[in-house]
Amino acid sequence: MNSTTDSRSPAGADIELAGVTKAYAGTPAVADLTVRLAPGELCCLLGPSGCGKSTTLRLIAGLEAPDAGTIRINGRDMRGLPPQRRNLGFVFQNYALFPHMDVFDNVAYGLRSRGGMDGAAVRRAALDALAMVRLDGYADRRVHELSGGEQQRVALARALVTGPDALLLDEPFSNLDARLREAMRGELAELRRRLGITTVFVTHDKEEAFALADRIVLLRDGRLEQQGPPEELYRRPASAFAAGFLGSANCFAGDGWPDRLERLFGPLDENARGGLVVLRPERVRPEPDADGPFVVAEALFMGPYVRYLLRRAGDPDFPPVEAHCPAFGPRLTPGARVAVRLLPEPA
Repeated sequence: MNSTTDSRSPAGADIELAGVTKAYAGTPAVADLTVRLAPGELCCLLGPSGCGKSTTLRLIAGLEAPDAGTIRINGRDMRGLPPQRRNLGFVFQNYALFPHMDVFDNVAYGLRSRGGMDGAAVRRAALDALAMVRLDGYADRRVHELSGGEQQRVALARALVTGPDALLLDEPFSNLDARLREAMRGELAELRRRLGITTVFVTHDKEEAFALADRIVLLRDGRLEQQGPPEELYRRPASAFAAGFLGSANCFAGDGWPDRLERLFGPLDENARGGLVVLRPERVRPEPDADGPFVVAEALFMGPYVRYLLRRAGDPDFPPVEAHCPAFGPRLTPGARVAVRLLPEPA
């Protein structure tokens, strides 16, 4: 990155939402949400459709006003402050590029609309932003000449060219195919590390959140379900909803389950939480045992792993147990009797 770009590199912002609420026609889209992001942190707002992710992002951006609560950026109350005065970069799901403009003019648009820069300075900044997203030489291209990934990079360059305090992205990769989406995730992660910019990323894709986030904020029906580092949420889900949304899970809720499961599987480590025991399938290891307490009901090849469904022999009321085992090595067949042990959690 050249010296001009370095001088414009954004500093990470502190973003705080305190008791933020937003309702439409009396129905809460966001309810009493409290979250604080540290400078330079990448936060993924994660959850099913309609849980309030995009509304939260629009509230931070100033595109919507909260009905209650406070939003602060770098300690400043954003109440009544319009989007253009919040110094935030926004990347929309549909990119929102101007089709009648070339790539350069799309990127330069925000600088020109702010004013205060001469033409030469605007050109340097726009070209630097394009270089930042690896689009050197694309300035004269038309939008319709670009691939989806290239359009996404133009949208990123336009969001970054003004040197924002934070970057807000609303499901920016949802229109890309799987391979390109994965490549763009890597590019965004590298770019964010290089710039040190606070980033808020909306997604409903847990794998995307796991790959990118320093912090996941899991929403459900407009409310905060759980927040924290990805591995913490995956290994220590606070509810059955969190466990199931973040991946396949064996959930046992109610009194008596910890003792009952330990007799079958061995020590549960710290999985028992408030009457809820969550066992991830990759920790469950069925092993051949003619006198074992489980029977293999299903064995499905899933590529990198085999998915086994295990049922307790002679106990139809016992919930089925799912196990994911590496696809290499010996296979179990339906009808086989097995014992089950748990792999220890990582230290």
